[in-house]
Amino acid sequence: MSRTVYANQILRAGGKLPPANCYLFWGEDGLSQRRLEAMVRQEALAKGSEDFDLTVFYGAETKAEQIIEQLAMLPMLSPKRVVVVRGADEMRADEGKRLLPYIENPSPSVVLVLTAGKIDQRRVLWKGVMKHAESVRCTPPWEPRDIERWLQGEIRNSGYSVDRDALSLFAGSVELNYETAWQEWEKLKLYVGERRRITTDDVTASLGQLRTFSVYELQDALGSRNLKRGMEMLENILSAGESPVFVVAVLTRFYHVVWRIHALRGHNLNEQEVRQRALRGIMPRFQDRYMTAARNIGPDSIRRVFEALYDTDAALKSTGDRLDRFLAEIMVWRLCREV
Repeated sequence: MSRTVYANQILRAGGKLPPANCYLFWGEDGLSQRRLEAMVRQEALAKGSEDFDLTVFYGAETKAEQIIEQLAMLPMLSPKRVVVVRGADEMRADEGKRLLPYIENPSPSVVLVLTAGKIDQRRVLWKGVMKHAESVRCTPPWEPRDIERWLQGEIRNSGYSVDRDALSLFAGSVELNYETAWQEWEKLKLYVGERRRITTDDVTASLGQLRTFSVYELQDALGSRNLKRGMEMLENILSAGESPVFVVAVLTRFYHVVWRIHALRGHNLNEQEVRQRALRGIMPRFQDRYMTAARNIGPDSIRRVFEALYDTDAALKSTGDRLDRFLAEIMVWRLCREV
């Protein structure tokens, strides 16, 4: 079972998991992991049998012996028993290896579910799991279009209709994280109440006017390399309670589109073709900001842009909160002056 499938191939299509007695759901997308786990439980467990036929462990605090003991039990009220180990990558290496004999020859009456963040496939445990278990990788969104496709699936299952511009605005405004996007989608549904049509005004009101448009104004300022305006917009965003990590994520999406514009121009496409391909899914009224940024930031400068973003992201995740604002300000300065 070394073939890896991706969570969105299953969840977006409303499909089913391949039948197996051992699953590995791994990657940085916790929302997809939980939904896949729920699919296993729904398929294997009889209604109301969770207290008898379901056991959940957490890797950081569990010994292999406890898990193996539960795997040896037969189901009481359900077709199969389900044993879940969340955060299996946090198990001690020696404890994890003790699960391998079972994974290589699992019980037909038990389903073992392992969830993990990052895994080292060079380790003995994960080599064996990848070989013998059904592996589903849960990757985060890489660009707003991924959020848009995800939201279209949510819409199909919800009974709501979302205007095209509202869909693009939502996808371009939320953090590149399905968990966060899901939380914002739930807030948006609460905001519109019994109405079934969602507009751009609804998205702006639900996400927050200051948050949505200050982010776009920051992009405008940096695309024009206007340091004074960029610092003002950064201050507005941080004062509204947004984290610098969110700002880095939004700017990374923005500059990724700028990079794509240059990449397409390198294939000798005309400007109309470049717009159609690079700016697909971006609202027309916001497209000019990307073209302006591409004029002001040449293809040779894009590398320095991503270096500044990477350096800031790494520093934010390794230093205390008291330096966050300073690091964000240094980033804006670099994006206006060093590129």
